[in-house]
Formats: sequence, structure tokens, C-alpha cells
Amino acid sequence: MRKTRAVKKNGFTLIEMVIVLAMLGVLGAVSFAYSMRQQSRWDLRGTAREISSTIHNLKQSASRQNLMHRVEFENENIMHAYARGETAGDWQHLLRVETLGKVSFAEQPVDFLINSRGMILCPLNLQPVSRTITLRSPKGAGYDNIFIRVLPHGGVQIERHFN
Repeated sequence: MRKTRAVKKNGFTLIEMVIVLAMLGVLGAVSFAYSMRQQSRWDLRGTAREISSTIHNLKQSASRQNLMHRVEFENENIMHAYARGETAGDWQHLLRVETLGKVSFAEQPVDFLINSRGMILCPLNLQPVSRTITLRSPKGAGYDNIFIRVLPHGGVQIERHFN
């Protein structure tokens, strides 16, 4: 009579290892896509906060200096701010805010003025007006939008619309 020995199984089979590696690959791909989308949203929120705080600072500066300030938009990702100089038509460039291509304006925003009382005015007729600045994330990020509403009394509201 022969004695049979029980074969001990030490370690994992090749198929088990391949299955585990495939599961880790799928999990990694899903988490990478999610983190890229979140990075895009963080960039969008950061740009909205930067523009909002810049408008708020310009409002305070206009009141403090008792000078009219002008906000202009160039291209799809650049905002300029100016302060009126001593003579009519003389504007001093204060700052430039650029979104660096990660975030862009959805459409060309309309320029506006900030008077010494912090009111938002139309450059053509100097009447109080509200403006909306729409920021959009890059195409690959799902077209998330943020609306920055600049109200006539100088208040700024941020509305987020994420897909």
C-alpha cells in the first residue's frame, strides 16, 4: 500500500494574481478619472473666488480713494482693472487676473465701472447695472459652470452648477 501525502498549497495561483491585478487596475482608473474631475472643480472654484475677491477689493479701493474704477475683460481668460487718473480719460492700470487656461469665460463678459460709493455702473450711461461672469471648466471635465453675479449695489454672488 502506498501512502499518499497531502499536498499543501503555498501562495496564490497565477489566475488569482491576474484577477487581483485587474481589479486594482480598474479601481485605479476610476479613482484617477474622479481625481481629475475634482481637480478641475477646485480650479474653477479657486478662479471664481479670485475674481470675486478682486471685485470686492476694487470696490473698497474705489471707495477709499474716491476714484472711479473700471473692469475690462480681454480674450477668454483675462480680466484687467483700472483706476481713473486725475484727468478725464486717464486710466491707471491696477492689475491683471488671468485664469491660465485651466478655466475660461463661457462668453465674453461685459465691462463695468465701480464708482466711489461701490456701485456697479454701465460704462455707456453710468446707470446702475448687474453683470454676470460665467466661468467654465475645460471640456474634458464635464462642462461645470460657475456664475459670478455682480449686483448693482456692489455685492457679489457665486452660484455653482456642476454636472
